[in-house]
Amino acid sequence: MGGMVATYLARKGLVDFLFSDRSFSNLEDVPIYSMGLWAKWAVKIFTLWSKMDSCDDYIYANCYKVMATDPND
Repeated sequence: MGGMVATYLARKGLVDFLFSDRSFSNLEDVPIYSMGLWAKWAVKIFTLWSKMDSCDDYIYANCYKVMATDPND
């Protein structure tokens, strides 16, 4: 979840540099694989997040950006 927070802060102009690694654009699917389908809805209810995609925040961030990825991760 740190990548989501970092991209959000970068879009708001609160950081000078963004290093994004595993920003979890599909965060709502992560609990499904670790706890089951019910966890997807529990995350939405408890966090009250309406948007769980950090892609737009990364694109529109006006700072230096580096994105890392691991195809085997």
